[in-house]
Amino acid sequence: MKYFLTCEHCGHKNEVTSEYLTFCESCAKKLALNYRDWQKKHLNATLTEYMEKVCVSEVVVARETREEKALVKDGWSHWIGISQTLAVIIGLGLFILPIYLNITDLKYTLEASTYSTHSLDYAWKESTLGSFGLHINSPLPLEQTELPLPENAMSAIDMMESFVGGSESGPLGIMANSVKYKPGIELSLEGAAIGTVNAIKSIPGISDFNYRQEAIEISGVDGYEQFGSYNQNNRSLRFINVIALKDLVFWQILFTYDPSLNGMQDLVIKSVQSIDIQYNTSI
Repeated sequence: MKYFLTCEHCGHKNEVTSEYLTFCESCAKKLALNYRDWQKKHLNATLTEYMEKVCVSEVVVARETREEKALVKDGWSHWIGISQTLAVIIGLGLFILPIYLNITDLKYTLEASTYSTHSLDYAWKESTLGSFGLHINSPLPLEQTELPLPENAMSAIDMMESFVGGSESGPLGIMANSVKYKPGIELSLEGAAIGTVNAIKSIPGISDFNYRQEAIEISGVDGYEQFGSYNQNNRSLRFINVIALKDLVFWQILFTYDPSLNGMQDLVIKSVQSIDIQYNTSI
């Protein structure tokens, strides 16, 4: 079985043939999740374990290639999709968030000088979001909502709970999703990570996109943290996306924010560090 490591800079899939793969063979930039760096946090892990946990298999690559060809043939955007994959869920979520928060409105501009220090004095609240044990200390109130997913995506889902927070006049948006899939649905944490990146890149007006990601563990649940920046309609934005997967349950917590406001990044990181998952498998 062949395994590939996706470059977070250009998206190229590099075949992992040894432990020495460090730079992308396409763009020559360093691969953030190369084996040598990953092994420093997983001292007893083998190359085989690394490939199985971090990389994507040739089976997944082949399936993604078929799906991408089908999407082009049918004229659908990648983030809308017609497949029952995690990329569909994440892609729609990432597209809906800026619409919900009105951050794509051309009339909406952010300048640090228009905000006082008081604007960062949010009312922090520790919350349990939904039925799948997602906990977060949030600077914004998070309200439950429903995402209008296509029928073919919904057919793969047993239960989905979504929460959003933000305001039209504020530089911060948060969205949290907990999704329980039906038995028989093939899930991939690596596929979810790639789907997130493809979804953001596909949003109209996005340019200068860069990101990095790190493998994490939240109370025994494997996941990724993705940190990125991009320009949208002449505005510089950043995001932090946290995803995790266990059994048939997938969690996603996305933060989009304007980094020009002093203290905003520290505020977001504080909230990210509070994320916890206490999942009861009997649900």
